[in-house]
Amino acid sequence: MTSILDKRFRIKDSIDIYIDDRVEERTKIQFYKINTREKISITADRQVTEVLRRLSGVAPVQEELNELGYTFDEVEAINLFTFLAQKNVIEEITKTPPPINNHLIDRYLRQINFFDNFFDHVTGYEAQNKLLNTKLTIIGAGAVGSNIATQLTRAGLGAIQIIDPKELSEGSIERHSFATRLNIGVPKVTALKEHLEQINPEIRITTSRSLLTPTTNLDALIDEDTDLVINTADEPYIGHTSTKLGRYLWPKQLPLYVAGGFDAHHMSTGEFIIPGITPCIDCCSNTFREALKDWKPTYASDQINTKSRPNPIAEDSFQSIGGSYAQSLFSSSHASISIISFIIKKDKNLPKLSKRGEYLINHGTMTWFAMQKNEKCNVCGIL
Repeated sequence: MTSILDKRFRIKDSIDIYIDDRVEERTKIQFYKINTREKISITADRQVTEVLRRLSGVAPVQEELNELGYTFDEVEAINLFTFLAQKNVIEEITKTPPPINNHLIDRYLRQINFFDNFFDHVTGYEAQNKLLNTKLTIIGAGAVGSNIATQLTRAGLGAIQIIDPKELSEGSIERHSFATRLNIGVPKVTALKEHLEQINPEIRITTSRSLLTPTTNLDALIDEDTDLVINTADEPYIGHTSTKLGRYLWPKQLPLYVAGGFDAHHMSTGEFIIPGITPCIDCCSNTFREALKDWKPTYASDQINTKSRPNPIAEDSFQSIGGSYAQSLFSSSHASISIISFIIKKDKNLPKLSKRGEYLINHGTMTWFAMQKNEKCNVCGIL
């Protein structure tokens, strides 16, 4: 039976090792995961530090031990290397090629090293491969939706469907990362597709200029091979568009991510609607309804007489909420790392799946709002 000592290992590139050798007989060794800042400490014989320094993946551990001429207790050695492997400190070097094309390794190597620390149950290469074989549908190519598409394309997403009916305007340049003066008047989906293909010519992209309405036929709109739908369409209202999507996707066992970063909540996160795991979209809508039942907004625009202004503002602009590109980037960045984590983990223990967070910029604090499951819900009351 093959022992772990018969395998070839090396210290992972994303691991720093700190050695405190001030004590003569024993030494404290700390492994620091650069990407996640996790610290793992052990106390061992000084000889262990020499073994760790020699780990290059060229020879099996047992050969390294024999060459050093040290006498190790085999059980202790097995326990040590089993522990280091379980803690993702060392990686086994095998003859099996990684599940990713060689020409892509250089492009994604830094991210692969990050995934190696970030996920315990898969290697960085396996995590990257999952992204390369995933297709997402993004509804809404506005400031948040386009940034999510851009970040996931840079991360190595395999395919994407983009749905948005609008064209770029001069005002789009402020908050849309892909917008320039050269594509004012161009459909958003067309300009975004060209932008993403400049980042990664190998990504597969389909587009649609459809407007999501209560009567939209989602069977004809959403590609059949999509793995996750992301909704950033805030017109006529993101709650309405999300309800339509959530009710459609739930029986199909397809997850939905409702993005944040809209209206007055420009620095908010989104939440997942995942069949069998989170509350359904109706429960989430009910949660918001209950939380806001005593909130009665008034609009200052109702009291403004545009005729008294020297340069009257367009009537519809009164309902526009101010925001910046940096705020949109916050929401889209949080969404992107959450979506990547979901794609790679695909388990039922992901934190904050059905919570919406908001960064209060004036206070420098983050608040969280949990979606509540309605036990009497006809859709997800019994999970």
